[in-house]
Amino acid sequence: MHAKVDELYQIVINLRKRHSESDIITYADEKVLGENIRKIDEIYIWFVNIKEERDRSKGEYHKLP
Repeated sequence: MHAKVDELYQIVINLRKRHSESDIITYADEKVLGENIRKIDEIYIWFVNIKEERDRSKGEYHKLP
């Protein structure tokens, strides 16, 4: 799992280096971009849930605002 997360991180870093945010907004297919953003949000929420569960199990629970 850790290798795949690092691979995803490197992909995003490379995308950010090669494409400006304004170009992505201008040239990307709006529907596909929206779906991509939804998928990334889903991944983020999953990791937040894992972090919260880990913190609860260690007695260090701090819910995000």
